[in-house]
Amino acid sequence: MNCSKCDAKRAIKTGTVINESIIAGPVAIPDVTYYKCTNPECGDVVYPPGESQKTFDFIKAKEQELISSQPINQFIDAEAAYKILQITKQAFSKNKRIKRGFILNHIIGDKRLYLRESVMRFKQSGNKDGRYQICASSTTEPCVNLIEFPMNVPASNVVFRDGG
Repeated sequence: MNCSKCDAKRAIKTGTVINESIIAGPVAIPDVTYYKCTNPECGDVVYPPGESQKTFDFIKAKEQELISSQPINQFIDAEAAYKILQITKQAFSKNKRIKRGFILNHIIGDKRLYLRESVMRFKQSGNKDGRYQICASSTTEPCVNLIEFPMNVPASNVVFRDGG
């Protein structure tokens, strides 16, 4: 299999890859099989179809873990959210960007709750995007992107990718 960017050969590899998440920051995904361009100037990475879904699911789980770890008093119900946004209940429930997760939310029981900060950011962005990076710690310090690596992973098996 040849690289689509530089036409060099691709080598199949298995290891930990780092993908960037808007919510979780850099996420280390263990045991991923991928094809990497052998040209050191290119280094393009392509995932086989099953591995793409595996990386997506892993990142989504990390994001939900961070969202659900937020204090309950940081969440508001849909009524409070649509009032903050100054839209109707129907407009809120039918908004495609909200449905796609551009306001961070978590389901508790049968209720979907929204992070107040995310609702405010969504409003400030002109109803475009309320996502932001959530720190793993509950301190008021700014987020520091710490990556947790499995202890047995050699550095040569780690691939950095951005989420773009």
